[in-house]
Amino acid sequence: ADFWGYKQIANLQLDEYGTSLVVLNSEKGLNIISNIEQSVNLTEIELKYTDYNFKPKYDNQTLELKRNLFFEKYKRFGFPEVAKKTYMKGLTKLKIKRFIKGILNIK
Repeated sequence: ADFWGYKQIANLQLDEYGTSLVVLNSEKGLNIISNIEQSVNLTEIELKYTDYNFKPKYDNQTLELKRNLFFEKYKRFGFPEVAKKTYMKGLTKLKIKRFIKGILNIK
């Protein structure tokens, strides 16, 4: 994303290429940046300078725990079974509500 908060940080200057904001949320992201860091100018900044543009919705540890639990169950029970019990839970109710609203022409 374009980083419009660069003016708040003394050592960041805008050049003809612009300034981008990159937020790393995982080891995979860190590995990708590590592979290209020699070819780009990187400056680590505090998250408080990004809050106008980036607000984490979840604690990363919580997401990682949920992700690991999902894949453990996936390996044991297969995708259809795990999907019904996790992120698809309640989806049938939602489909029924949408169907009824469609019949009644309610938005």
